[in-house]
This record gives sequence, structure tokens and C-alpha cells, in this order.
Amino acid sequence: MIALAISLEPDLLIADEPTTALDVTVQAQVMELLAEIQRDSGMGLLLITHDLGVVAEVADDVAVMYAGRIVERGSVEQIFAGPAHPYTEGLLASMPRVDRRDDVLYAIPGAPPNPARLPTGCPFHLRCPGSPMCVGRPCHHWRRCPPVGPAPATTTRRCSVPPADDVVLRVENLVKHFPVKGRIPFTSGGVVRAVDGVSFDLRRGETLGVVGESGCGKSTLARMLVGLEQPTAGAVTFGTSVVHKVRGRDLRALRRRIQIVLQDPYTSLNPRRTIREILLQPFEIHPDVLDKRRRLDRVRELLELVGLDPHLHLDRYPHQFSGGQRQRIGIARALALQPDVIVCDEPVSALDVSVQAQVVNLLERLQEELGVAYVFIAHDLSVVRHISDRVAVMYLGKLVETGPEHSLYDTPRHPYTSALLSAVPVPEPAARGQRQRILLAGDPPSPVNPPSGCRFRTRCWQATETCATTEPPLASGEHPVACHYPLAA
Repeated sequence: MIALAISLEPDLLIADEPTTALDVTVQAQVMELLAEIQRDSGMGLLLITHDLGVVAEVADDVAVMYAGRIVERGSVEQIFAGPAHPYTEGLLASMPRVDRRDDVLYAIPGAPPNPARLPTGCPFHLRCPGSPMCVGRPCHHWRRCPPVGPAPATTTRRCSVPPADDVVLRVENLVKHFPVKGRIPFTSGGVVRAVDGVSFDLRRGETLGVVGESGCGKSTLARMLVGLEQPTAGAVTFGTSVVHKVRGRDLRALRRRIQIVLQDPYTSLNPRRTIREILLQPFEIHPDVLDKRRRLDRVRELLELVGLDPHLHLDRYPHQFSGGQRQRIGIARALALQPDVIVCDEPVSALDVSVQAQVVNLLERLQEELGVAYVFIAHDLSVVRHISDRVAVMYLGKLVETGPEHSLYDTPRHPYTSALLSAVPVPEPAARGQRQRILLAGDPPSPVNPPSGCRFRTRCWQATETCATTEPPLASGEHPVACHYPLAA
């Protein structure tokens, strides 16, 4: 797409969300390519994005839009160091950081107004801390609003990992190979090694973050954890039940205990059903969970739990909600049967930072209240650091490093993990060019024909002959790493 856009050597390139839903290494490659084209041709770049980290690293000037209007404009240094508009300040306060972990994210209250029925005066006044001054008039009190600051924590976040013996989900040597058809009919072209020997434990009330580049097997792993995909080998054990071997009534009972929040909030809800029908469906499938007379009350409770007004939203259809609201509905559906484990597959990848903060804070609050365990799959390493107790890094179907959040982020041991973390943009224009970035060459190898030995060796700057002949095991311990030459702790 970029090659097509620059083929006529334009004076201006408009890049509309060019890095949305990309993993950090590909994002770094795309932005480096655009910067190189600018240097060579003098082309102007109009970058449209909700990723403020990318803005801080590449922009010279910034314009902040809200409800169809530019509400603030200035140099990138001015915007990030001293935001003047309350909306800009709220956006910056909503961002999780890869270089530190905050207890709770600030979330801008409410939702953007309907563009067809904008409020009078400043369109942000319904969500603004200085709103009484704005009704019926344009925004005029920049820098006189109460500072946004972090949201007050309503609960004390758990800092310690749950006891090791309280394992709710165990994954042992999980493998999933997809057959590939050969060029000649009725012949085999090999197999796609989507997941190849993954093992981990998930403890009750814990969040395990899973990160890695696109195509590394994260979503296939998620589908196997909830029984939507049958493994080629290995096992997922919930309690005493092996997930892929359970049948009939036992399978239905098991699915009550393990739920999933799907990646796309726009396609994961049935557009022909109202929210009332969508949230009642789990109780229709599992009628023994709740008496029929109490189900509608439970649906109302679920909507209130995720911050939606049941009186306004019960009889609406999915298309009448924003992306963040749909994701909240998906979370409410996953919580309906009070599961022990929820697998979250890229739940915030398509959301802007303010809505993302609302969803992440919601997940943390529900974990505190209900003790649910999460497998949180994402390519946004900042969000993963904020929400996770432990983190697992996947590359080409295998785990290459796992460990506690603070240990893995502060002292990565595997070269791939170090490269991922170095590619995450930091929302500080003053730090531009000062961080050492490791740009990985090329794309990951094909999972149909992975490299011998260490699968990362073809992109690793430390690789030797040993890496080509011997596959490094994922060593045991609190912070294991699968590398012959791990980085210094």
C-alpha cells in the first residue's frame, strides 16, 4: 500500500492509521520506511493515528480532534509537555507505559457525543472537569480546568503472584499443526506449525500476558484453550478435565467455566439480536445456572457491572454502540456464567487510548471482585505490562521467554524480547533518538518450514553455529529463557 501511494512521487502522503493492529516490530519498520522516504524526497506526511507513542516519535506538529473539530494544535513538544485542552490532557493520562507500571489508568468519563446531535457550546463539556463553565459557549478556559491526573484507585491492586499450587489451567506441550494442500491434487504440502510445544500454568486470580508478532500462534493458542480448536498433540487441563477430550454434558459444563472475549468487537456480536437477547443467550444454553425469572435481572446487573445503563441499552442493537461499548458487552457476556478463566484475545487492539483505559480498568476491577483469571493476548506491550502478573513471549509457535512482569520488562533475557521492547514507542518527544532501537530484519520465517535449531537465529545478532544445530530448551525457574546466549540479567 505504501509503494502504491508513493509511486507518483507525491508532495504529501496522507497515512490513515498505518500502524493500527500491527505488532511493534512491523510498526517500527513501517515508520522507519516513511521517515526514510521523507528524508529522500522531502515529502510531507499527514499521519492520522490514535497511537500517541508513534506521534511522539515522528511528528513535528500535532492537531488534536474531538467531535469533528480541532480542539488543540501545537508543536509535538508543546502538546506532550504542557497540554492545554482537558481532552488532550485526558488522552495523555490514559496511556499505559512500557517503561513503568501504574496502579490504575485514567479513563475519560462517558463517551464521545453523537456527531448528528452535538451538544451546544464546547462538544467536550459533558465529559470535562470544568463543564459548568462550558455549557452554551465555546471552550475558553484552557489551563483553568481542574487537572485530570490519575483516576483514584477503588481497590488495592494485588502485587504478589497467587500461590503456586492454586493452578486453575494447565497447558502441557500443546501442539497445533494445520495441513497444507500440495500443488498437485490429493497431495500434501506439509504442515503449518502454528503452535509447537507450548506449556504453562495459570493460577487462580492471575493474569498471564501473551505477546509476540502477528502469525506467531497467539490466536490459535487462545482457541485451543477454550476448546474451539482441537490440538494435534499435548493437552489443556482445567481442574481434572482435559479440555479437548470432554464431550456431551461435561463439555457444556466445562464451557461455563472457561470463556473468551474475541478480538473484533464489531463482528463478535450478532447484529440481528438486541443486547437483551445476546446476554440472555448464555442462560438459555445453560438453563440450570439461573432460574428463568431471575435472568433478566442478572442481565441488568451485568450491564451495570461493565458500566452501561441497562435502561438505555438493553433493547439496542450492536451497530448502535461504539467499539468500546461493544467490547464491554463482550466482556459482560463472558462474565454471565461466572467463569473461572477468561481468555482475552486482543481485546483492546482496535480501541483508542481513552476507551482502552476504560476496558483495562474494568478487567482489573472485575478480577479484584470476582477472582477470575485471565490469559491476556495482545501485541501492545504497554497494555500487557500494565495488566499482567506474568508474561509469556511467543515466536513462531514456541515460548521463548516467560517471567514476572517486572523481571521480563526490566531485564529481558532473550534477544527477541529485547527487540520487541526496544521497538515500543514512548510518549516523550524529548527522548526521540535517544533510545537504542533494535530493528529486526525481514519477517519471521514461514511456519511451514521453520529454521533448524533456534527458530529466531535467522534474525538474531548473537547467532552462532550452535544455534543452527541445537534447539535451546525453555529452562525451568521463575524467569526461564530459551536461548543459548541469554542477555545479562
